[in-house]
Order: sequence, then C-alpha cells, then structure tokens
Amino acid sequence: MKCGLRDKILVITVTTLLLAISVNTYIVSRLFRTEYSSALQSKIAVIANTVRSQVDRLLVLGIAVNNIEGFDTQCREVLQKHQDLAYAMVVQLDGKILFHNDIRYHGTMIDAPALLEAITQNRQTACLSEIEGKECYNSVVPVGSGSGGHNAAVIVGFPASLIDKKVRELHRYSFIVALISLGIATFLLLTSLSISVTKPLSGLVKTIQQIRDSSDLSMRVQEISNDELGDLAQSFNQMTEDLQKTTTSIDNLNREIENRNRIELSLRRSENKYKTLLKNIPQRIFYKDLNSVYLLCNASYAEDLGITPDEIKGKTDYDFYPEYLADKYTADDKNILESGEREELVEKYILEDKEVYIRTSKSPVLDEDGNVIGLFGIFWDITASKMAEQRQNQLLEQLEKVNKELKDFAYIVSHDLKAPLRGIKTLAGWMLNDYADKLDEDGREQLNLLSSRVDRMHGLIDGILQYSRVGRMEEEEQVEVDLNHLLTDIIDMLAPPENITITVENKLPVIECEQTRITQVFQNLLSNAIKYMDKPEGWIKIGCIEECGCWKFSISDNGPGIEEKYFDKIFQIFQTLSPRDEYESTGIGLTVIKKIIELYGGRIWVESKNGEGSTFFLTFPKKEMVVKHAQFQSNIVDRK
Repeated sequence: MKCGLRDKILVITVTTLLLAISVNTYIVSRLFRTEYSSALQSKIAVIANTVRSQVDRLLVLGIAVNNIEGFDTQCREVLQKHQDLAYAMVVQLDGKILFHNDIRYHGTMIDAPALLEAITQNRQTACLSEIEGKECYNSVVPVGSGSGGHNAAVIVGFPASLIDKKVRELHRYSFIVALISLGIATFLLLTSLSISVTKPLSGLVKTIQQIRDSSDLSMRVQEISNDELGDLAQSFNQMTEDLQKTTTSIDNLNREIENRNRIELSLRRSENKYKTLLKNIPQRIFYKDLNSVYLLCNASYAEDLGITPDEIKGKTDYDFYPEYLADKYTADDKNILESGEREELVEKYILEDKEVYIRTSKSPVLDEDGNVIGLFGIFWDITASKMAEQRQNQLLEQLEKVNKELKDFAYIVSHDLKAPLRGIKTLAGWMLNDYADKLDEDGREQLNLLSSRVDRMHGLIDGILQYSRVGRMEEEEQVEVDLNHLLTDIIDMLAPPENITITVENKLPVIECEQTRITQVFQNLLSNAIKYMDKPEGWIKIGCIEECGCWKFSISDNGPGIEEKYFDKIFQIFQTLSPRDEYESTGIGLTVIKKIIELYGGRIWVESKNGEGSTFFLTFPKKEMVVKHAQFQSNIVDRK
C-alpha cells in the first residue's frame, strides 16, 4: 500500500508527540511524586509536632511518658481528622509502642530498622520504612528532649501507596488531556499540512507529471510561499530552466554534430573529387613549401618523373632535373614567393630533336592571414596549340595575300573589263549614228540590244565589286545614325511615283553603324518595292519593334508577292524572279543586304503571299551594333 508524504509526516509527528507526552508524563509524575511526598512529609511533620506538643504538655505536668494514660484516644482523633494517615503512635526509644491509634498494637515492638534508628536520634527525622506489611513515609519527632535527652518519639506515617494513587490519577488525567491535545494537534497539523505542504507538493507533482507527459520544459511551478517548499519550487523551476537550456544545448549540439557530419561528408566527397580530378587531370600539378621542397603532386607529373605521387614529398627539383634547370626553377619559385604575384610563361625545349612548348603557371599559396606559405604550380604541353597557332599565322598571311590579290583582281576586272565594254558600246553608238540610213529596223534593234547588254554587263561588274567590298574592308567609321532622318532622306532621293505611298509607322531608333551601309540596306529594299509594284494604288510601310534584345525592322508592301519556294533563292547572288529584259536587275542587291546585316550580327528573311504583297524582316542587335574591324577584314572566300 502506497504511503503518501502527508501520511508519513503525520505518523512521524504523532509518534513524536506521543513520545513527547510520554516523556512529559514521566517527568511530571516524577516531579509530582517528589513534590507530593515533600508536601505529605511536611503535613505529617506538622501533625507529629502537634501530637508532640500534646505529649509535652503532659510531661510538663510531671507525668512520665510511660505513665500517660488514654493517649490512644488522641492518636485515633488524629487519624480521624487526617484520614489519609496510616498511623499515629508514641514509641519508646527501645521501639516499644506506648500509644497507637489502633490499640491492638499497644505495647508491641517496632521491627523496622530504619524507624528504630530514626527514634534514637534526638531530632526530627523523616524516613521510609515498612510497618505492618505496608511501606510508609514517617515523620519522627523526639519527645521529652532537653538537657536530659529524649526518652520517646512521636511517629506519624502515611502509606506510600497514597502517592502512587495520586500519580495514577495524574497519569489518567494527563492521558485524557494528552489525547484531547493530540486530537487537536493532529487536526491542526492536517489542516496546516494540507494548506502549506500537501497542496504545494500536489502542485509540484502535477507540474512534474505534465512535464513528463508533454515533455514541455517551459512549464513552471507556482511559487506560493517563502518557506522551504517555496525554495523547493524555486529550485525545481531553476532545475527545469537549466534542463531546458541543457536540452536546447543538446539539440544545438545534435544539430551542430549533424551539420558537422554533413560538412565532413561534403568534405570527403570534395576530397574524393579533388583526388579524382588531381589523379586524372592531364596537366601536371605540384605544390611546394617556402624552400621549394615538394609536398605533393598529381599522378601525371609523378608518372613523368617515374615515381609515385607519395614519393615526391621531401624532394626538390635537383632530384629530377639537370642542375641548370633546377637552378632556374628554384630561382623562379623564389621570385614568386617573394613578390606574392602569380606568374605564367611559355618555355621552349628541344626533346629528341623536336621543339616542345610548355606553358607553366605558378601562384603563391596564402594562409587565412594573407601570408605566403607555399607555391602551387601547373604546367602542360601546348606544342599542338603552338603549332596550330603558327599554322594559323601562316594561313592568315596567305589569306592576306589572297585578299590583296582579290582586291587587285577586282580592280583589274573593273578596269580591264569595263574598257572593252565601253569600246563596244561606243562602237555600237557610232554604227547607229553613221549607218542609220543603211540599217534596217532589225539591224537597229540588234545594236540597241547590244548596247543594253553592255550596260547590264557593266552593272554586273559594279555589283560584283560592291559585294566583294562588303566583307573585305571598312569603308567608314561607326557613327550614331538616326534612322528617322535617314529614311526621310532615302525616300526623298528615291522619289516614288504618286500612286505609291511610303509611311513610317512608328518612331525609329538611333543605332551605331556605318551610315553608308545602312543606307544601302534600306535604299535597296525600298527601291525593289517601288520597282516591282504592280498595283495602281501601292503602299509601302516601314516599322520597328524591340524584340529579344534586338531591333526588328519590317518593310511591307502590297506588290506582286513572292512564292514560298523562292524565299531563300532571292538572297542568292545573280538570282532574279523576273526576266531581266522586263526589269533590269543584276540579282546582287539582296545578296549584298544579307551580307551587311549578317556582319552586324543580325538576320534577314521574307514573308509573303503570291499576289498579296511581301514583308521583309531584318534584325540588328541593340548592344552589338558596332561591327569589329576584324570582321570587315574577313573575305568572302574566308566566310565560306
């Protein structure tokens, strides 16, 4: 059976009270016995002295003690007056009873040694002795004392059992009072315990159970008193607070351990990646200390040296290279470590009668305070790229030579072909003028056809020269061109017929380009739209929008349109869709436009329906309108 704290306190308290009452009763009874005995002894001493005074009066009359008669009556009167006395008597010094309240004892002898000894003393004495089978307290008073001494004694006694009776009565009354006091004390104790102990302890237990059930360490016990229970509640609250902090610290520690585990796992993975990279990277990698002593290297470098990567630690360049190379490498390391600057260089070596080019990069390694603690180096064979670079330079030289020859050829074609053409056209003109009366209609038509073919050939030559120049040279500097003003000038220059309306639908941007080339683009597209217009009321619309970081231009018309199968063909050189005798054209204009736009990083395309008109779209990157000089230097042959 479970025993609560209150029950335990109650049992301990009751036991303590009972023990205290017992001890108190014992002490009180002892004190009472002593005091009551003293009081009785004083009382019998007074009684004895009273009897003695009566005897002394008789003695004064000259009556001897043993001759006194009828004194037994006085002794009985004393007992009647004091009923708690055991006896009253007058005794000679030899112990013979002269007078006694009980005449049966008259003339008998006393056999109590203690009492006989007290009789012989010439002074008042108290003693405890057993007479007639009863233990009594006695008061012995000498009679007839004087110069001649005493010859008898008055003895008054009361039974010792009288004290025991009084003590038992005291015990009974004390027990009753103790029970009543114990009941009252128990009730008060229970009430006090309930208020000051049980209730706070129950609150503490309840809080502990709630904390146990909910694992909520933020709960606290209400501190309701300033006594030990309050201190206990305060200590418990402090303990839960410390435990909460400890739990929080443990949680933080667990999170930190988890984070460290993740970091360690990440570091191991990174280390494995680093080792894998270091092992498989074809470049040669090494790491040296401040004294140019190797600390580590990768497998590629170790393989070149004929060792394993672990064997390089503690060695220097003098262990692997000729002294003059080791001196050079050590000096280079020293310069880098002292300057703290990265250095990269390309060196040429002769190996087996072949040139080998090595690119080396060395960098100082710094600690967290920025101090140089070592040197990291990487080098690799760039012979192939060096050879390619040399080959590229050779090809560039050859290309430059070819471009020069092409340029010369273009001028030769321009001069050497145009001169005969001019001669043919001049001769045909002379014949028309000089032999006009001799030529029939057919002859004149043939000469006119010859002259037109010469003009067409002249146009083809100019177109070829123009096309070749687009990709071969920079004609002028890049400038900011306001297309709103430029389109106005181009439209005025083209002077479209009255039946054709040209409109700019929105504001055009300002772009940075070569004005001549951009003029050539819009002029060619607008002139084609005007030339091939087949509607009595024609219109041409120019628009621009911003799309995907580019300016997107559109030139629309309601002309004859283009079949879809010719969308790509029209941008090829010398390609026309109409007979040359119907519309004079070299077939080079759109090709030149396409090349110009592509040089600017844009593109051109057409959308059209046959008989409904066409829309040419062209784009220019907004941030890359400047065409680099090197692009203009690339040739037509080079771009193919």
